[in-house]
Amino acid sequence: MISTFTATDTSDPLVSFLMLTPSQRAAAPVPLQALREKNIEEHACAFKTFKFTREGNVLSEAVRSRLSEFLDFMWRQTALEFPVDRVDMRLCVPDAKFRHLINAAPDGHETASASSGSSSSSTRRRAHTESGGSGDGEALLSELHGLFDEIPGTSGRAKKIALRMTRSPSRGCIPFHCDGAYATGTVQVALNDASEYEGGQLCFFVNGALTVLDRPAGSVCQHPPRVLHAVTALTGGTRKSLFVVDERNGLGEGGVVIVTEAQVANFLASIQSGQAAATSAKRSREI
Repeated sequence: MISTFTATDTSDPLVSFLMLTPSQRAAAPVPLQALREKNIEEHACAFKTFKFTREGNVLSEAVRSRLSEFLDFMWRQTALEFPVDRVDMRLCVPDAKFRHLINAAPDGHETASASSGSSSSSTRRRAHTESGGSGDGEALLSELHGLFDEIPGTSGRAKKIALRMTRSPSRGCIPFHCDGAYATGTVQVALNDASEYEGGQLCFFVNGALTVLDRPAGSVCQHPPRVLHAVTALTGGTRKSLFVVDERNGLGEGGVVIVTEAQVANFLASIQSGQAAATSAKRSREI
């Protein structure tokens, strides 16, 4: 599952450490003994680690922008279905809906370049973006699935795309843990830059050392399940991510939204409406 920001018991030294602000944590001692004990408790594998790529180059700025806007849209659309004080939203995006999101130009229709298989994926992406779309959905899905398949033990496994948006203050952290039997691997791609929020940092404890990642937009993190990891409390801003996970991954404790075709169509229509209003306002100023 995608773990949630629910740990708040600061009598636990690891939770207390994760609940600190970044400046407080920088001045605090790392609770190494507690981390070693947690590593044993969670049966973390000494021969497993994570891979972090600062310049992932898998999601273009246009794709990240569209997915970020879609998360904002879905937060508004689902507001009545959740408590008013919710801080976290997880979306399961079926492949067909993901392709539509990426392929569609602002008018909601797929551009010719997105449906053409006669050119290379990079050429199709470039032409499609120039025509108003965000990219080639099929090629992007293939690349994202490929990142998942790079993790040892995942090859050939069914996988799916998830999107996540967390608003501050999260009021809790994601405690140190290893993933369960539901996972063979996890890919995380940062949709927005760490400068846009405070806290919400992905942490790993590997080979007796703690690593706290500073994730620029587009960066990619891949890890197998038996690696001890956590996320610090989000104390400012909004954090947005894309995940590639096992098909059987339940994405967390309830509250998961499965994206529908109608929601994608309504989102694309809202983009078109917004652009039309902006164009009309610009013409009015020019008259």
